[in-house]
Amino acid sequence: MRLRILITGLLLLCVLSLAGLLPAVAQQKHRNPNQPYTDSDGAKFSRYTTPVEIPDVPMFTGKVKMESGAAKETEEGTAYIQAFSTPEPKEYVMPWYESVLTSNNWKIVRKSAGYLSARKDDGSYCSVSSQKSLPSQEKEYRSSFEISYFKFNPKFRK
Repeated sequence: MRLRILITGLLLLCVLSLAGLLPAVAQQKHRNPNQPYTDSDGAKFSRYTTPVEIPDVPMFTGKVKMESGAAKETEEGTAYIQAFSTPEPKEYVMPWYESVLTSNNWKIVRKSAGYLSARKDDGSYCSVSSQKSLPSQEKEYRSSFEISYFKFNPKFRK
């Protein structure tokens, strides 16, 4: 039971720390997008501008435009966060991710119209959030979505 509470706490801490990641990436567009950076808490992230394959999380099959991405690897595990724009409405994106995550042995633990989170038995955590694009964004893209992922290092969990 204590291990489960510890894992849940670590997952929550990871998600909360990643939640502030995209604004930091967006604010640093003037820098080389592939150059690593350190956030305000001292965590070192690698940024990237092309999609990175996330383990056990299929890439959306519709047309997408990569907006930003970052990865962090620590002794506890590996975290990814990626943001995309798509011509598809969010009402299509969210059910698509729910279906593919479920078919890849993820357990949906929370779901709403523009958000879902899932976990695997090995401690991996994934969340997907989607929203309509702002009117000021390119008209071709009707919605945007963000994928956050964390996979525990099995050595750390023991």
